[in-house]
Amino acid sequence: MPQIGEIKRSHELNIKGRTTYIYYPCVICNIAGWKQAIKENSGYKPRWIRCRSCAARNTQIKKGTMFSYISCGYKMVKTPRKYISMSNSLGYVKYSRLVMARYLSRSLTSGEIVHHKDSNTLNDDISNLQLMSNAEHCRHHHKQKNTVPVLAKSASELGKKSGGWYVEHACIECGKTRWVLLNKGEPISSKCVSCGNKHKKGNWKGGISYNRKAYNRIYRNTRKQNS
Repeated sequence: MPQIGEIKRSHELNIKGRTTYIYYPCVICNIAGWKQAIKENSGYKPRWIRCRSCAARNTQIKKGTMFSYISCGYKMVKTPRKYISMSNSLGYVKYSRLVMARYLSRSLTSGEIVHHKDSNTLNDDISNLQLMSNAEHCRHHHKQKNTVPVLAKSASELGKKSGGWYVEHACIECGKTRWVLLNKGEPISSKCVSCGNKHKKGNWKGGISYNRKAYNRIYRNTRKQNS
C-alpha cells in the first residue's frame, strides 16, 4: 500500500508518458489515489485536489471558503463579490491573496504580491504570508536564484564558451562524474548523455528540474565534439 505523499514516475505505474505522480487524498471524499504532480521549491504537490469522481459530480464549493482547484501550485477560489476587483478573467483569485485581503480588510492592488515565507505555495496560513511590492518580491527571489554553491565553477574556468555555473555531479545510473550546468541551484540533469539516450523513446531525459534550452545546448555541443 503506497504512503501519502509517495512519488512515482509514469512508467512505474504502467502509464504512458513521462509525468510524475503523487499519492494524495481527495479533499472532498478523502479517498487517496495517484494524481499528477508539479514540482515546487519545497517538493512535489498534486496538480488537482479532487478525485475524478468528485470533480465529475460538479461538487458545489462555497465562494471564498474552500479552494476550487490548483493552478501553477497556487490554490484558486471563486472570488467573493466584495473582492471582485482582484479576480482574473474566469472570476477566480489566488487563495493566498484572498486571505491577505481579508486580513487587511481591503482589496489588493495588482502591484502587491503575497509572498510565501516557507516557499510552500499551498500553505496559505496568514503567519506564512508576507505582503510585498512587485520590485521587493523580484529582488527577494533574484537573491535566492543567484546563490551559487561553493564547489561550483564558472564556464570560463572550465574552458566552455557558454555562460553559467557548473557543478561536478555523478550520473545516477553509471556513476560517471561530469560537470553539469546549474539551474536555480540544481543540476539540469541527473544522468549523463549516454544514459539519457536510453530513454529517447519516451523523450524523458531523467532531469531533476532541468531547463530544456540549456539541456539542448549542451547536447548539441556534445555532438559537435564527438563528430
